[in-house]
Amino acid sequence: MPFAKCPNCGQGFHLHIKDTPVWPDEPHQEKEMLCPGCWLDVKVGDQVYLIGEKPLRFHPDNLGIVLEKIGSDPLLFRVQFGDRTELLPRDKIYGDLKQRYPSTNL
Repeated sequence: MPFAKCPNCGQGFHLHIKDTPVWPDEPHQEKEMLCPGCWLDVKVGDQVYLIGEKPLRFHPDNLGIVLEKIGSDPLLFRVQFGDRTELLPRDKIYGDLKQRYPSTNL
């Protein structure tokens, strides 16, 4: 099964590519691509994790709620982390997939 590593959060993950049993070029080479938590659209009210250390650590202190999207170039997010609020670019937050898709095994 193909394996990739996210350049943004540092997580490694397996890929399932329909009808392709291996990567076309080198089957055991690790690819670099954004994981779903780093590329999915983040919306107001979503739970997110702050990306500090890589690979990402899912620690309760790094869990926050998106309060608002600000601007467009660059797009920034105001995120509430417990008793502090931070203004962060998309590449500093990881969308909590388990909160968005609770019935799936992600």
